[in-house]
Amino acid sequence: MAAVDWAELEALYVADNTTTIQSIADKYGVTFSAVKSQHQKGKWLEKRKKKTENIVQKITEQAEKTAIDIAVKFNADDIKIAQAIKAKIVQALRAEEISPQEINSLSNSLATAQKVGRLALGMTTDNTVNQLTGANGTDLPKNNEITITVVDARKNA
Repeated sequence: MAAVDWAELEALYVADNTTTIQSIADKYGVTFSAVKSQHQKGKWLEKRKKKTENIVQKITEQAEKTAIDIAVKFNADDIKIAQAIKAKIVQALRAEEISPQEINSLSNSLATAQKVGRLALGMTTDNTVNQLTGANGTDLPKNNEITITVVDARKNA
């Protein structure tokens, strides 16, 4: 009988989670007890588990990196959209073509779109909102800052 290359059999076992001690014994003409002994002595199962854990960790890291890249692009797109909307709102307000209520409606629509995108990316939507106090003493979300500024400017004009 030829010498058994235990390192090769170990590598086969560790690399393939479907390979069993019995299948190695049958395929290479070695007794089950001899393979089992080498399996235990060489800690093949622990090595297989470690290899699998390493693969899962790498997959998780890659998935996280991909999610981060998507989130960064999404946020960058949101900033561009918010800036464009803000510019249009300012232009419309200066021409008195849009009411503060319409601005609020647009702001809420943008906030909803941002929440949907963040949820799709598995991100939180519970961001802290800075508060401003309106003319009547009530707190208004920061996204209404432009409304307050324009309304105050119109009052002073």
